[in-house]
Amino acid sequence: MASLHGMMLFAVRESANDTTGLPPYTSVYGRLPVGPLSVLKNIWTNEEDFPTPKNKSTAEFLKDLRDKLETARSYSNVHAVSA
Repeated sequence: MASLHGMMLFAVRESANDTTGLPPYTSVYGRLPVGPLSVLKNIWTNEEDFPTPKNKSTAEFLKDLRDKLETARSYSNVHAVSA
């Protein structure tokens, strides 16, 4: 039952919110979620190569994350006003 609960939560977190137009996951992490079905689909369809890990410094990682979160916040604000 716990795994079903986890899968349901993941589905909710990757679904777009009506007010913000973004999934809650994106609002928190600043990027689209990549769930098991997305990975499987990409493997089957060869849609994209999986990126090799980048060796970033902590400062670079945090700057990139801040930029992604700012983009998500800006988009959410615009979408919320129009909704």
